[in-house]
Amino acid sequence: MEFLSLVVVVMAAFLTPILINRLRITFLPVVVAEILMGILIGHSFLNIVERDAMLNILSTLGFIFLMFLSGLEIDFKAFKKDKGSSEDKDKSKEPGHLQLALTVFLFIMIISIVFAYAFKWFGLIDDVLLMIIIISTISKSFM
Repeated sequence: MEFLSLVVVVMAAFLTPILINRLRITFLPVVVAEILMGILIGHSFLNIVERDAMLNILSTLGFIFLMFLSGLEIDFKAFKKDKGSSEDKDKSKEPGHLQLALTVFLFIMIISIVFAYAFKWFGLIDDVLLMIIIISTISKSFM
């Protein structure tokens, strides 16, 4: 059953982008479609796939790769200060880009920690650190 589950997951990961392209679904990113396919074939809906050690490793690697790709979307040019502006006196009161980014980062981390421990307290999760990472990385897309 372990090998069959692995084959089903690999085939779903292979066929999902092809299906999205054939159906000309442009509003849905391929990564989101693959996550939805995982929900569809997993325990949440059809229960086709049995979770084993190999699929745990693949899911962790997939999550790491997803976080890597989301990190590539960061525009580091936004952190540079504009030079040569004539309104230096007015801009000195405004926070810099780095200060603003650090403030938002700390705010997101505090909220992530609070929510993760609340989920742990309600018994919804087991791994608090993983939930902190998940909440803090998906909050980036809402900013």
